[in-house]
Amino acid sequence: MNKKIIVDIQNKTSVSIDSCEKEPIHIPGSIQPHGYLLAVTTDTHIITHCSANVEKFLHQSVEQVLGASLETLFTSQYASIVSFLENEQARANSTLLVEHHNGFGYCHLSVYKSNELYILEFDQCSDLAEDLSAARAGINELLMLVQKPQSIQALCQAMAVYVQNKLGFDRVMIYRFHPDYTGEVIAEAVHEGMEPYLGLRYPAGDIPPQARELYVRNKIRIIANVQYQPVPLFTYVEGDKTPEQLDLSDSFLRSVSPIHIQYLKNMGVAASFSLSIIKDNKLWGLIACHHNTPKYVSPSQRQAALLYGLVLSSQLDVYERAESLQLIARVDEALDVLLKKLQREGLDVNRLIIDPSLEHISGATGVIALIKGRVYRSGHTPSEEETLNLLTFLHSHASSGTLVTQKLVDIFPEAESYANLASGVIYHRLTKSTDDAIAWIKPGLDHVITWAGNPDKAVEKDSETQQLRPRTSFAAWQQIVKNESDPWHNHQINATYLFASSLQKYLHLSYLKKEEEKQRLLAEELKKSNEELDNINWINAHDLKEPLRKIRVFISRMLQAEDLPEKIGEDLMKVNKSAIRMQALLEDIMNYARVAAREQLHSQEADLNVVLLDALDNFSDEIQSRNAIVFVNPMPVIYGNAFQLRQLFTNLLGNALKFTPSDKTPEIIVSHPQSPTDEVTEADLAQFFIVTVTDNGVGFDEQYKERIFKLFQRLDNNVHGTGIGLAICRKIMENHQGKIEVSSEPGIGTTFRLYFPLEFVKPTTLTS
Repeated sequence: MNKKIIVDIQNKTSVSIDSCEKEPIHIPGSIQPHGYLLAVTTDTHIITHCSANVEKFLHQSVEQVLGASLETLFTSQYASIVSFLENEQARANSTLLVEHHNGFGYCHLSVYKSNELYILEFDQCSDLAEDLSAARAGINELLMLVQKPQSIQALCQAMAVYVQNKLGFDRVMIYRFHPDYTGEVIAEAVHEGMEPYLGLRYPAGDIPPQARELYVRNKIRIIANVQYQPVPLFTYVEGDKTPEQLDLSDSFLRSVSPIHIQYLKNMGVAASFSLSIIKDNKLWGLIACHHNTPKYVSPSQRQAALLYGLVLSSQLDVYERAESLQLIARVDEALDVLLKKLQREGLDVNRLIIDPSLEHISGATGVIALIKGRVYRSGHTPSEEETLNLLTFLHSHASSGTLVTQKLVDIFPEAESYANLASGVIYHRLTKSTDDAIAWIKPGLDHVITWAGNPDKAVEKDSETQQLRPRTSFAAWQQIVKNESDPWHNHQINATYLFASSLQKYLHLSYLKKEEEKQRLLAEELKKSNEELDNINWINAHDLKEPLRKIRVFISRMLQAEDLPEKIGEDLMKVNKSAIRMQALLEDIMNYARVAAREQLHSQEADLNVVLLDALDNFSDEIQSRNAIVFVNPMPVIYGNAFQLRQLFTNLLGNALKFTPSDKTPEIIVSHPQSPTDEVTEADLAQFFIVTVTDNGVGFDEQYKERIFKLFQRLDNNVHGTGIGLAICRKIMENHQGKIEVSSEPGIGTTFRLYFPLEFVKPTTLTS
């Protein structure tokens, strides 16, 4: 059995890190000495961790405490402590007063969970008579105070003075974070004779990302004495196992980064107290308190301070919302004017760009746009050439279609020459397929930032120890920032987006209207051309058919001659057959031309039963002579062109007879499937009324099933025909918004499927 070994888990990695951002400040493995810590299992309450100073408070050594039950240390108060542990709401909002029966007195117990452990932090109680209600007594005064200021800065100044009066710190600052996480002291209450920090800016690295995250999670941090010696935490492990670190993110006793301790020492601070200002679940800033001598903040004072922070956060929200609402009202009014003009007057880009409301929606001083290759400018803008180059650059760099910046030169150095006109930019692309875009611009200004020390030397490495050390000077250090505009407000950005979206819609509608008009004109021209072509076709057909008629008449007379030589008679018969074929070809071409012209379908009723009878009547002699078997299912009435439908079935029935060998009895079935087949799906049946024409003819290889619907295509040159009939059938089905398909097998036969949309079928005539 492995022996349990007691180990110190104090984190030593901070001495070797090369940047503040990497310092694991949530697991220091040590606490500050104004209290002590125990960690117990959540089920058995066995102590797994303790701070090295437990003997001072409990008169028991680390070895005695580790592995012991919490009950053995607090026998008489164990039940109340367990009740407190298990009451999550009580743990979150209060402390428990715990008496130590060793002459030490009372401690305030705070509890939070870390993984599967309860962390118990005991805070020395200096004055048992201290009453939380006394610390909160000034809340009504505070609520009255925060309603008087007329600005955020005045509100923060009043709060700084109030907190200094209540907590007694030498300096109280309201520290606000900028979007780049640099911080600025925007309000300060400081005792006479001390150097003021009001207006100073601090680098983002002074409060690195992991520290900002902790401020959101744990809103209070206290350092009672910067000269304190960290109290290490101990745990026990079996054998050579590596002990797990204890997450102290929610701790108020957590030991602080040695880099930050040195930072405070360099400022001449002996004690500090920080309170998070949270707005919209984000770290807005801090109430930062400094004292020139060690100073302890009691649990009741900390609870009261939390209320101060909540009041300030809520009032900041009220003030910022009030300011935003005023801005929103102005922006919305300007946007409303623009959108109404756009709807009322249509799209006139020239008038739109020069409209003052376009600048008002964003606080811009100029508007630029590129629409259909033309540059538009209004207000204070760069030259046309510079504007075009700028919009081209923005188009290539705005991957999401939108780009917002206060300092254009950082991403487009060429813009420095006109930074006095365009440093702040809001860019919106108007279409995905073109360079069309609109942008709002405003000038760059020269800003003076006064830093608390040189921001480029905020943290340096010690040349001897190679450890990080904070700067030693906090003297005002000025930096001039050039070519940076005032910030864009969120509502201004949103307003430009709404307008750009509306403009995009109107551009698209304008384009569609122009295209619609263009298509209408083309359709009219096409109609005229078709009418002229139709006339030409009829004229040409008449001109061609008349000579053919005369040829056939002349041949007929010659064949009646009594002394006509046999050879000449045979030749004349061949000429006559050629003339007949030519005449048939002309007829088919004319039929195709009529169908291809998509004669308007006048929603006339065409009874398919009658249509089929008329078509079959054309072949009555052949059907009778060949004993053909023809079966036709009852059919509905179709809304369509009866002439075209007769032509459709005439072609299909004629092909069925034509391509059935002479030594075989033709069998033709005209039907409509009512359930799915290999070729017809349920989806087809739900959308179409399907007619099938099946024969037992020669069939063909299915590789030709598309070819047969093309003009002048014949699979068998030995069979007479023009190769136009099936092309006509396809056109007729297209005219009826349907389609035609075919399946075939050589030697077995062929099935044509006609798909009529159900809306073309008269419902009352559908049969099952």
